[in-house]
Amino acid sequence: MNFSVKLVQGAEPPSSSPTSPPSPTTFSNLRSPRLKTDRNGRPVTKPLVASQSWAHFIAGGAGGATSAIITCPLDVLRTRLQSETYQADVRARHAANPLPPRTGLFGIPGAAWFHVKETGQGLVAIYKHEGFRALFKGLGANLIGVVPARSTNFFVYGNGKRILSNYFNTDGQMGESPWQIHVAAAIAAGIATGTATNPIWLVKTRMQLDRNRASDDPRRGRQYRNSWDCIKQTVRHEGVRGLYKGLTASYLGVTESTMQWVMYEQFKTILSGRQARRAADPHYQRNLVDKTEDFAGMFTAASLAKLIASALTYPHEVVRTRLRQAPVVISAAGAPVIKYTGLIQCFKLIFKEEGLAGLYGGLTPHLLRVAPSAGIMFMVYEGVLKLLQPSQKDKVIGLKSVIKMVYIRQRNLPKLYEYQYSGIDKSLVSKYILKPFYTNVAIKFFPMSMAPNAITLSGFGFVVINFLTLLWYNPTLDTDCPPWVYLSWAIGLFLYQTFDAVDGTQARRTHQSGPLGELFDHGVDACNTSLEVLLFAAAMNLGQSWNTVLTLFGTVFTFYIQTWDEYHTHKLTLGIVSGPVEGVLTLIIVYFITFLKGGGSYWQQPMLLTLGVPKLDILPESLYEMAWNEWYMLYGGVVLIFNTLTSIQNVLQARRARGEDPTKALWGLAPILLTWILIFTYLWLNPIILHHHIIPFVLFAGILNAYSVGQMIVRHLVKDKFPYKNILILPLAWAVFDSLGPRLGLWPSALGDDIYQVAFVFLMTGLAFGVYGSFVHDVITTICDYLDIWCLTIKHPYVDGQENGRQTSQENGPVKKTN
Repeated sequence: MNFSVKLVQGAEPPSSSPTSPPSPTTFSNLRSPRLKTDRNGRPVTKPLVASQSWAHFIAGGAGGATSAIITCPLDVLRTRLQSETYQADVRARHAANPLPPRTGLFGIPGAAWFHVKETGQGLVAIYKHEGFRALFKGLGANLIGVVPARSTNFFVYGNGKRILSNYFNTDGQMGESPWQIHVAAAIAAGIATGTATNPIWLVKTRMQLDRNRASDDPRRGRQYRNSWDCIKQTVRHEGVRGLYKGLTASYLGVTESTMQWVMYEQFKTILSGRQARRAADPHYQRNLVDKTEDFAGMFTAASLAKLIASALTYPHEVVRTRLRQAPVVISAAGAPVIKYTGLIQCFKLIFKEEGLAGLYGGLTPHLLRVAPSAGIMFMVYEGVLKLLQPSQKDKVIGLKSVIKMVYIRQRNLPKLYEYQYSGIDKSLVSKYILKPFYTNVAIKFFPMSMAPNAITLSGFGFVVINFLTLLWYNPTLDTDCPPWVYLSWAIGLFLYQTFDAVDGTQARRTHQSGPLGELFDHGVDACNTSLEVLLFAAAMNLGQSWNTVLTLFGTVFTFYIQTWDEYHTHKLTLGIVSGPVEGVLTLIIVYFITFLKGGGSYWQQPMLLTLGVPKLDILPESLYEMAWNEWYMLYGGVVLIFNTLTSIQNVLQARRARGEDPTKALWGLAPILLTWILIFTYLWLNPIILHHHIIPFVLFAGILNAYSVGQMIVRHLVKDKFPYKNILILPLAWAVFDSLGPRLGLWPSALGDDIYQVAFVFLMTGLAFGVYGSFVHDVITTICDYLDIWCLTIKHPYVDGQENGRQTSQENGPVKKTN
């Protein structure tokens, strides 16, 4: 069962006639190098800095996650103290134990100590009455909010500062740009972060307070079943704008983040100057004490900057929490209304009812949390950033290159000009139906100015829309959707397949052919694979079950082994029945029949009985009881075995023909087998993920496979060694190790079997998107810079008569597109 689309069904396959073998189409024949060459005629390569922009994204997420875990208890206490629910209790305690009298400056330390003591008492009370885990309530939701928020903030700030520095011809290094650039970059980062993550924080706040209210009054019960239910109720009762409650207050928080960044940069400039003066001494030798001082200075700079900025701008935190909390009061007419309706109204009402102190509720635990949190976050950020950005001296290949994410070495770049594509499509449906439709009808709807990769990406947008409708109507994968939803899935997948095939024709007619096209195709197909598995499971009502997991296994394993086959044989072979053609068409038919039958419940009926097949004594009764989806799973298993054996045979024959050890290539199947052993083990050990949170886990597994396949294609393009390593396996392996402890009775699980396990799955999914996004960005940027092309637009339009022999080369066989 294979839902991947390899894009080559739209390209003309090379002739299989033994009397007239096709001439290989090489990229060097299609585009003459535009790079400078040395005296020997070799291209001059410029230094590559891997993860130049995405390094900030990953480092920021790592720093945010680390600081959130360490300071989570203070965040729980701060959220409670900021909410109106707990303000009455605080006022009652203050009435019973008033603040110590203030006598000038000498009274301030006493009052401050009172608040510190009160914070400690609050933490002790939570631990005593609710247990140790209560100190980490909401950690999963907090990580889901913190990681993308910090990743976005550091990504926009780091790259914004670099872009502005380059634009104004200033030095873009940390701490050396003018303060005006720091201000502009910080404002842009704050606005982008607030807009992107406000719905996450709103859901996190409401879920945390909902749990607290249900705990205080068990008869009241929970308002929200889960985070998705909270989103749906918010949109249903308050509209989409309801997800952005508190956004205006978040924009006020831009002031805080801007002040923090500017002060941090200035503090770093002072520290850098001190280090420079030391280094100027010819007798100076850097030692461990100096490194410790540097880290301590960095921690102090970040903490102090955050402390000052937070103390000055704290009221917006209270207002933002109240707006997201959305408390309901009874109006004079007796109808329930939302108490806080806007930023100014919220400020006025809090000040009127609670005084100035109400705007500073929870300030002490907030400052106790954010100061060390900022120090930890920036230390981790700077450390990870240093790891992800290799120096000019980095020439090591191995684990270090995996950590630093250097995907194409400079010495391998010239091999991009040696790229040649070879593929065979034996599908009769493709030859007699689809290919004429693509080349004679569909291609006419696309202008010559549209880049082939832009067509591919546009087609993928239809799949994303289908996935969003799935999340809205059937997030559990086991209920019937409105019939029109299935029809939209069928139309969307058909359009995706059409766009996916037409881009090859567009590449040939616009003469934008090259190695980037194959990489881009595989990347989009890999992302489509996991999404299409979820759509198929929802159409068949497979639910969050092992059937969905097995469907994913069959799909990604087929995708992986086809790419493994292409890597070793240097030729992509699609059989008479293949996933990219017949597999996708079968899915379209399934969606359409589901639309006609009114829902996925139809596929739960026995197939043979539904078709009216008479019972025969020679056939077991169980065959007549098998549902449609069970027959489809059986069919998928047969196809998987057939494709696997065919690919293995192709690889062994190709390596024998080249005089290479045929069995050595089989080690390339070890990564995918290890991955799925870990996946099956993890889901068996954690049924809460299998039966309640399979969608984020499927996305993680799909991206993990996409990362492996992408690395294979890159190594295929530059003729490098097979990539056995996948850094995304490490968190999955650790999760399995952690979950095995209680089963074996050897060690306790750090994640447990509840909310922390769920949070870890979301964290793995976020990490997978970050790593894969970094891979896509770095590889595309490297190839585009080296070949002097653009990815989604045509940089060098073809002119008739340009590059002699080019048209002849294209008539000899198919080529993959560049743009």
